[in-house]
Amino acid sequence: MQNPVLDLIIVPSEPPQNRHPKWERQLPPKLVIASAEDSLTSLKLKVELETTNTGKVKSVNSFIDSRATGEFIDHHYAKSNQLQSQKLSEPILVYNVDRTLNQTSSITEVVDLILRYWNHSERTLFAVTGLGKQKLILGHSWLWKHNPEIDWVTGEVKMSRCPPHCCSRCRDKA
Repeated sequence: MQNPVLDLIIVPSEPPQNRHPKWERQLPPKLVIASAEDSLTSLKLKVELETTNTGKVKSVNSFIDSRATGEFIDHHYAKSNQLQSQKLSEPILVYNVDRTLNQTSSITEVVDLILRYWNHSERTLFAVTGLGKQKLILGHSWLWKHNPEIDWVTGEVKMSRCPPHCCSRCRDKA
């Protein structure tokens, strides 16, 4: 008896897709940034930033803006303070609140920092971009994650409802 001939069909494999690191896959495909200060949707908050590589601590005024969709750091501030950035595999588009493309056009790098406010402490990825007069913006995603108690009249912010991964002392001393 003769062996049957097997026809082998070779299917070309698809080109490998870019596999992004886990931290990068958690970033949104686009971000919205506020274009100007608006006292009705924003306030200033003095925070401390600590570098994750050197432990260097810097005090800075952040701008809390509920219209911004992410956490941002000004590229001039990051560069002048020698903050180590990480390049993204693919840029993230940035839009203004009026839905026009921001003049910076895209985010190509992020800075990994420890953000502290009173007894609150968390590790945060900040998108590096041009912020004009601002050095740091904490946007809606930060507000949603922490759900702080904010008195918009006095500017007082209490970190009394932080998620478990934040410093446990935050909830105890708020």
